[in-house]
Amino acid sequence: MPAPVNQGNIARLLQEGVNAVAQTEYDNWSPLYSQWMMVEDSDKAYEVDVSMAGLGAAQLKPEGAEISTDGEQQLYSTIYQNRVYAKGTIITYEAIKNNQYQNMIEKSGRLLARSLQEARELVAHDVINDGYDSNVTYGDGKPLFSNSNLLKNGSFANRLSVYSELSEAALEDACIGISRWKDPAGLRVNVKTKALLIPVELEFEAARILRSTLQNDTGNNAINALASTGKFPGGMIVSPYLTDGGAWSIANDVEDGLKFFNRMDSEFRSDNSDTNTLNYRHVGVTYFSVGATDKRGIYGSGPSV
Repeated sequence: MPAPVNQGNIARLLQEGVNAVAQTEYDNWSPLYSQWMMVEDSDKAYEVDVSMAGLGAAQLKPEGAEISTDGEQQLYSTIYQNRVYAKGTIITYEAIKNNQYQNMIEKSGRLLARSLQEARELVAHDVINDGYDSNVTYGDGKPLFSNSNLLKNGSFANRLSVYSELSEAALEDACIGISRWKDPAGLRVNVKTKALLIPVELEFEAARILRSTLQNDTGNNAINALASTGKFPGGMIVSPYLTDGGAWSIANDVEDGLKFFNRMDSEFRSDNSDTNTLNYRHVGVTYFSVGATDKRGIYGSGPSV
């Protein structure tokens, strides 16, 4: 167990003459996962989503023939196991008492809040970062991005068949693929694209593609088709938590797509009851789970190479 923060750790802060206490306070990124995940409250140890296939298209009934029948069918279940993420710090009585520049208790609270928020973003983004890993699968036994996601009869793809760098043409191909989607029973569905989800490395290229008035990177006097058709009403979500600098994905308006179950908001607990040491303990805890129920909630380009 790490030793408590003591006077030796903050030796220069025990005397006057310090101009600034630096590199502990920064502006935080606004919460990002909530922009492309559905956030729901949870009051249980785990949550279960059951994916069902409805009825297929009606069929021609020849005169005098029986009506063909069909029925609902359960496909698979997706389990969200809520987990606790926590961080703590211990500060000696002397370090609190003799520090001349900071309220150590208040400072530790701010640092713990940043630590917990970072954990929520990292875990949520790993759903995408691990989205092509065949060892990380969901209820249908497939990774998040797959060319063979389960239907009642057949399969569908929520990724390009081969990796494509971010471009106007690649985004158009992805939008066409999304427009061709069917529900689990094989009926057409009108899934709408919401936002382009990208790492920081692609921010400027994405801005040129989505925000230009005319066709991007050409001398053609043609409209920007992606912009004029309103394919990305949510614009682009730029995230430093996406680890592949060349990969991109599209968040869609599916109701039960990628999900974040919030079992408990970040909570902080303090304790200075240790009469033997007078040490001060400060702990931050958060409790949640993440995953994907309906993979139509996202479409990917494939991992960059």
